[in-house]
Amino acid sequence: MVTEQWANGITVQKSKYVSADKRYEQEFEQGFLDYLDNLPLAHVLLDLRGAKVNRYDGRPRDEITPVLSRDGHRFHAPVPVRRSVFLSYHHGEDADERERFEAEFNAAFLSSSVYLGEIATPSTDAVVRKTIRQRVVECDFLVVMIGRQTYLRRWVDWEIQAALRSSDDGERRPVLGVLLPSAEPLLDVVTDLLPSTPPSRAQDVLRTADQINDALVTEFGHGLPSRLVDNLISGYARLSGWPASSDDLAARLESAAAHRGRPVNSRRLWTSDG
Repeated sequence: MVTEQWANGITVQKSKYVSADKRYEQEFEQGFLDYLDNLPLAHVLLDLRGAKVNRYDGRPRDEITPVLSRDGHRFHAPVPVRRSVFLSYHHGEDADERERFEAEFNAAFLSSSVYLGEIATPSTDAVVRKTIRQRVVECDFLVVMIGRQTYLRRWVDWEIQAALRSSDDGERRPVLGVLLPSAEPLLDVVTDLLPSTPPSRAQDVLRTADQINDALVTEFGHGLPSRLVDNLISGYARLSGWPASSDDLAARLESAAAHRGRPVNSRRLWTSDG
């Protein structure tokens, strides 16, 4: 601002530059840097002046590098990007657990799912599948939240199937199964039942998955989504218990993305709930 004293005694303050004047931006930059230099205890967490963020092109989004000054001579700080995760769950039984999961681990991911009431009812199966597929392929990961009745839900089967299909970017989504506390006793048993070497033929994978689920239902009264078991056997998907922290969840997601065998998606879609 500049101050002008008019002949009639009136004092007027006005902007030194018009908005299009480049000097306005330059003076602001210098004033801001001087301000920071005079505050040795100030800690700037994030300054996005001059930053550019590329549109997601299907490759991993590990970090954004914000520019703290336009000349590039100050430091650059990597800022982790939370992964976008589609949460697949039993809407009628496990909505509370889904809310708890989002609340406890929101530092690790951005939640995207189909929530109650989002799809108009009644809707045809084709409309529901299209909505699910559109939502899943926009995410980086599919996380299947597994309670005692999840293995009987056709929507969960459709969501896993959508993640395993090649999308427009040519990629399939990594799949992580997370056992809810009510189902966590299955973890060690499933681990022991998985074959050390995946069968080479898809029909053998499906047959082995059915045998594993039969054993789980006999012992525990419930199993895992069949299409998930297919891909645990093939090595494409991963299974874990409830994460210990956001960092633990982030590490499990990255492991699911980095270590994937071949996807098995030949099982017939469920047409009704079990």
